[in-house]
Amino acid sequence: IGEGALVIWCLQWGFGVAAAIGVAWWAHQVLGDPAAATLAGAIAAVNPFLVYYDTRCIHPLSMDMALFVAVTGTVLLAAAAVRNVRWTIIAGAVMGLALWQRSAVLAAGLFAWLLAIVRARRIDRPATARHALLWLVIALVVVSPWLVRNARLFHRLVYTTDFAHIVWLGNNPWSNGTYSD
Repeated sequence: IGEGALVIWCLQWGFGVAAAIGVAWWAHQVLGDPAAATLAGAIAAVNPFLVYYDTRCIHPLSMDMALFVAVTGTVLLAAAAVRNVRWTIIAGAVMGLALWQRSAVLAAGLFAWLLAIVRARRIDRPATARHALLWLVIALVVVSPWLVRNARLFHRLVYTTDFAHIVWLGNNPWSNGTYSD
């Protein structure tokens, strides 16, 4: 792709933009108010943590935020279309990809499904719960090669999938030997 930190900075900024747009979309879906959605996206865009890390450090925070928004957004779509399995499959794949980067995002997805089950009409709750289970199975299938790799390498289960840490730690000219920042 190219050499130098500029490529990494551009990726970080791209993830930050994606996160802000995703927050605006998510807010529009939940609130139904374009003005509130625009405000939510603008607030996400000027989040001091994202601005600091995206302009001062090589750090995966913007990617983590974009993945969080993608996970919760696709779960929202899957829960709204509980009669159609397509969005559940997509949401499971997104969650599985997010697990490769930051395993803690799983909590957001699980919580979003829990809310979807609680808020579902009584008659739709079993179907919503089945979709949540399918979502989890798909996510685990997507991330399973990494978990198998960890088990074979370390001879025990290692649940961390901190991709940024593993790739950046000591594998790039900007590494300080501890973490990417």
